[in-house]
This record gives sequence, C-alpha cells and structure tokens, in this order.
Amino acid sequence: MASWVWWIIWAILGLFSLGYLAYRIYELLAKSGRALQEVEKTAKLFEPLVAALDQKPTPAEFEGNLLDDPAPLVADYVRGLKRREAKRAERQRRLINKLIDFNESEFKP
Repeated sequence: MASWVWWIIWAILGLFSLGYLAYRIYELLAKSGRALQEVEKTAKLFEPLVAALDQKPTPAEFEGNLLDDPAPLVADYVRGLKRREAKRAERQRRLINKLIDFNESEFKP
C-alpha cells in the first residue's frame, strides 16, 4: 500500500477517536449536570438542619424536687428493697426445690 493510504487511515481513526472522546465528554457533562441538580435539591432539604445547628441550645430550667418531702421517695425505695428481697427468696426457694428433685440419671447418657 502507498504511504498516503496509511495517512488517510490514521487521520480517519484520529477523527473517530476525537469524536468518541467528545461524545463521552458530552455524556459526562450531562450526567454531572443531573447530579448537580440532585445535590441542590438535597442541599435545600438540609437547610432547616443547618439552621437548627446554628442556633444555640437553651436548656430548660431545672425543676427539681430538692425542697419536697423525701418520705414518699424513701417509702418507694424501701418497697423496692422488700420486693427485690422477696424475688431473691422466691428464686432461692425454687432452686432448692430443684435440687431436692434433682435426679442424676437425667444427665447420664
């Protein structure tokens, strides 16, 4: 083949490759434009959150019961202790009954 044919082939290949590159860049720009629109929509959704983060929080005033009578609280505490002790005694009684009814043959093969 003559050398001028190779020049034409390489020129056509170069033009096709530049055209394909331009097509890919066009697609990339179109996709990035759509992605930018979605990011803008998301940024609009985050505006209230950013505004809330910018505000300084104001804690509520302490409404404690430091001057209240402690007797009801102590009574609740004592009832809780008695309830826990009763549960502990019930559990101990159940375990003792299980040991009384324990049969070693249950665990042997």
